[in-house]
Amino acid sequence: MSSVILRNVYRAREHLGSSLFGVVAGVGVFVFFLALGAGLRGVIQGEVFPIERLEVVPAKGGLSSLGIMAPGSGQGRTIPEKKVRRVRKIKGVKEVYPRMRFGFPAKAWGGEGVFGQTMWTEVVADGIPAMLVREDLGEDSLFRDWSGKDSGKACSLDSDCPKSEYCGHGPRSRVCMHPVPFLVSRYLIELYNGTLVSAHNLPNLPDWALRKARGMRLHMDIGRSSLGDAPKGRPREVQIAFAGVSEQAIDIGITVPLAYVQRWNGEFVGPEASSGYSSLSVVVANKDEVTFVAEMLKRAGLVIRSKGEEQIGLMIMLFETTFIVISILILLISSLNISHAFFLLARDRRRELGIRRAVGATQADILGSFLLEGAAVGIVGGLFGVVLAVACSVLGNFLAASFLPDFPFKPDDFFHFSPVLILVSLVVGTFSCLVGAMFPAFRASREDPTRALM
Repeated sequence: MSSVILRNVYRAREHLGSSLFGVVAGVGVFVFFLALGAGLRGVIQGEVFPIERLEVVPAKGGLSSLGIMAPGSGQGRTIPEKKVRRVRKIKGVKEVYPRMRFGFPAKAWGGEGVFGQTMWTEVVADGIPAMLVREDLGEDSLFRDWSGKDSGKACSLDSDCPKSEYCGHGPRSRVCMHPVPFLVSRYLIELYNGTLVSAHNLPNLPDWALRKARGMRLHMDIGRSSLGDAPKGRPREVQIAFAGVSEQAIDIGITVPLAYVQRWNGEFVGPEASSGYSSLSVVVANKDEVTFVAEMLKRAGLVIRSKGEEQIGLMIMLFETTFIVISILILLISSLNISHAFFLLARDRRRELGIRRAVGATQADILGSFLLEGAAVGIVGGLFGVVLAVACSVLGNFLAASFLPDFPFKPDDFFHFSPVLILVSLVVGTFSCLVGAMFPAFRASREDPTRALM
């Protein structure tokens, strides 16, 4: 039966050729842009704005990204430990990462061995518990509170200290201590590689360079910067050591172990600045539970900080919807062409159909054969449409790699062809052809065999 259907389709290739082209174009557009939307959404929701991670801040006040660098800026509302424990008990919450921002001014400099010049910057920083990045960095991670392991040996020069320590400013005199470890985010690295490198003629930072830079030391003034001095405490210089890249690090700035921030906030701002958290990173166990967890967080008096992911997601959805509508219109036109082609086929095969009816074929047999031929056209057109979409995606990735400038989180592959998408595209192509063949098939099946043989 299948061979007969395919032979009939091949015989009708002149009538079905233009219609088949429409199916290929419609399915190709449908698959191409849905795959592009899925690829972009995977980058946005998987790397730039992980949908399972909610950034939570106090309902009012809080430490802003600008205010934290101003003297005395650590006086905003914070999230107490009691509320953190309450958040951990919410159904669907996998983990909670408490964060504490610097409540005092700071600046850092160094990096001659990596950048070829001394880099200066005001410091935006926060602290997280060291144990929360062990999975990212491994058990041998530098990222921990080293203060309890400092030798405390009196010194005048770094050479007076053990290899892993330096001669720093203690409470009363210079003593040997470990540098403070810090993390940076993948987002910051991507931003540097995609924007700052070309704008300031700086060297690129590939992954191997970041691994090699582990342990690199910079200098940081705590309690003072070009914006002013902290209201309390004794400003001083400390050394900080690069400990790696982590998804848990603050997007723009550096992240150090929480214990350091608590001590420094207490010293430079006051006890109240070290007793609460500026924000929480709430990790949801399942994407399907994000909405429920978000609602429970709001009921707990917390606010989910948006980074623009909702707006970007809406733009992608509008983008996909626009091209889905275009592909449906193409398929609708091809369906009309299929209908016209099958009317012509029914006319050309009128005598053949009459003979089949005369030798015992039923109306259902005639109807079924026409619909199977329409389905065959749809499947063939759908397959060619998928192949066309994949070929165009390869070309698109090549053009993007060749002509698009580097930007944060630029993917190697902008497209995601899932098995479900391919299956749906074949179903859509087949359905459009069945719709087009339905009315001509129905009329051909109702044809009087006596009149057809005259």
